[in-house]
This record gives sequence, structure tokens and C-alpha cells, in this order.
Amino acid sequence: MNQPEDISLNPEFCSLCGITQEELEKNFDVEIEEGFKYLGMKTKEEYLAKLKTYYNGYHFSEDSISVYNPTSIIKHFISPFAFRPFWSETGTPGFLVDYVKKQPGKLLELENQKIGAESFAKYDKDTLALIPLLYQAGYLTISSYDRESCLYTLNYPNGEVKSSFAKFLACYFGNSDSGDGDNYGAKLIEALKTGNVKEFIEALKIYLQKVDYTLIAKIKEYYFEFAVSNILNMLGVRCKVEVHSALGSVDAVVEFGDYVYIMEFKKDKSVASALKQIEEKGYAIPYKSLKGRNAKKIIKLGVKFSSKKKNVVDWGLR
Repeated sequence: MNQPEDISLNPEFCSLCGITQEELEKNFDVEIEEGFKYLGMKTKEEYLAKLKTYYNGYHFSEDSISVYNPTSIIKHFISPFAFRPFWSETGTPGFLVDYVKKQPGKLLELENQKIGAESFAKYDKDTLALIPLLYQAGYLTISSYDRESCLYTLNYPNGEVKSSFAKFLACYFGNSDSGDGDNYGAKLIEALKTGNVKEFIEALKIYLQKVDYTLIAKIKEYYFEFAVSNILNMLGVRCKVEVHSALGSVDAVVEFGDYVYIMEFKKDKSVASALKQIEEKGYAIPYKSLKGRNAKKIIKLGVKFSSKKKNVVDWGLR
């Protein structure tokens, strides 16, 4: 027993701890039928797509199938049918609290982390190897594998985890749960849904006033970008950051309702330079190809942050 076989990354066992899409549709067909009708959705496929976005996405080996978190998906069905971060409601691991107290800034750069296979076993809570710990705890999962470099890329698995982690970070980097937070959150979401950029920016400013930048040693453009994405994810709006294209990577993309928001952030630089970059790099091109029911109105948004005021001071559209 002193030489156990580690099956953690073995493709043969990649679905051992989760529910596959096939298992979900076969074993929960009654719940799925009830769910999309209960939520007033037009089709079962629409409901399945939302389930997948919010609760699926765990990968436990290279090129493996993705699985659902059993706890979350079952609690969703018996709630009934509420899209809530059930997994995080079971509690926050103590190591995260310890880590945020010691090295808070490092928690802001978790997406697209690359590690080798040997790193997955480094999860001794006393050494606080952050990335392997977050993988073991379920906050990160394998999103891709490069056979040439033998490196795994880790990301948040789904909307549930991203929202949960955003709320956890908000407790330490801001005060978003107090006062009229829910009211401003509703205004921000409604503004995104209706394409009202002015209202969106005004609500965003209120949240940004609460961010505690004293926990970060050096203010970089990325931290403003992170603050915006974290606020949106905390409110349940999926915000993708550093979205790659053929000519570069756009700071943030939000697909919400009938709109796609292409956002470029600049620290102490002009809005014009942000909008020019969106155009020259062709950040909106992938979204122009969406047709029919998937077609959305594209909003190109340039935002200027002030490192002195630590908030939005100007913005513009194109």
C-alpha cells in the first residue's frame, strides 16, 4: 500500500465522479421534461444548454468528456429548478481564506493557468500551492492539454463556480453585499439586457467604488479588467476575459440577451485608443457571423479607468 496507483488523470476514470451528458438525459428525463416547462422555456434544448453552461464543464484528464457536479445538478432539480450556486453553499475551504490573507493579489490571476502533470499532486494545505489546491477543490478544471509541452491549461469549469468564486473574492476585495448592492445589481443586469450602456456604466461605477485596491501591491490595467469581470460574474452574468482572436485578445466579452458587448479597457489612456484597437484587431468579427436565432447586436465599448481615481472616468461606443 505504500505505492498506490494514482488514477487522477487516467482517461478511463474521467467520468467516475461526475454525471455525463448522456447519463443526465437518460436518468433525469422526467426532471428535464418538467424543468423546461416549469421555467417557461420554449424548448428542452434551451433548458439543456443552460444546465450545461451552469453546472457542466469538469474535465479530469486530457481530451476527456465533461461531466456535471452531482451535488449541484440534483439540488437544482429538487429546489425546484433554481439556477443557484448550490455547490458553494456547502462552505468555503479554509485554505482559500488563509491564502487570501497572505497573498491576495495572486487570487486575481487564475484563468488560463498552465501546469505539468506532476503539479496536480501538490496540494498540501500547509504549503499553499494555490493552483493545484484550487483544482483539487473544484474551483478549476482542465480546459485543454498541449501534447508538445505536456502542459495542462486550467480554467473555471462553469457559470456556477465562476459566480461562486466571484462572490468569495468580493468579500475580500470589496463590499458588494452591503447596502443597496442588490438594487444596483438589478439595474446593471437590466441595462445589459436592454443595451443601455450609460446605465450599465453608472451602476458599474458604484460597484467599483467598493473595490479595495490596497490589497494589491501595484495597480495594473489587468486589475481593473478583473474587477469588472468579477462584478459581472458575481451577479451571474458570464464575462469572458482575454478572449483570443487572430490578431490579439480583447479584454472582455459579455453575451447577454440580444447583445454582445466587446469591451476594451485602458488605464489612463484615451477611449479613442480603446475603440481603435477593437476595430484594427477585428475583435467583433467572430460575432458578426452569428445568424438566425443566434444573431445578436454587437456593442463595441471602450472604457477609460483612472489609476488615481480608481474608477471609470470616460467611455465611448462605436
